[in-house]
Amino acid sequence: MLFGHIELHTKIHWGCLPTGLSSVKLTISQWGFNTELTGLSNSATWSMTMLDSRGKLDELRLEAYENSRIYKQKILRKEFQVGQKVLLFNSPLKLIVGKLRSRWDGPFVITNILPYGAVELKDEYTRIYLVSHARMT
Repeated sequence: MLFGHIELHTKIHWGCLPTGLSSVKLTISQWGFNTELTGLSNSATWSMTMLDSRGKLDELRLEAYENSRIYKQKILRKEFQVGQKVLLFNSPLKLIVGKLRSRWDGPFVITNILPYGAVELKDEYTRIYLVSHARMT
């Protein structure tokens, strides 16, 4: 009888659902004595609030799962082909004064894909740059 208090709360919970059962009489026997409850007692309202908080936790868990799935989909390694137009992330640009400047340069055209993630890019002035594939999108 280690878990008798759990059985007590589940009996109260199922007997006091908010479906118009306002004066439900429950007879609960525990530790050798009987107690009659009329209406919602403190433990019944406690079980209802716990059930509500469990529902909110389940919603939060499902939302976190969905957000992580979307994030993982976004960070997958992109496959680039020769001739594709891309934008280049310009990281040293943050040292230049002006908050509203774009940190993306481009468009560039991929001319060659080298091993280990190196890519040759050509801009509209036919200058060729050698960059890492991590700086492109």
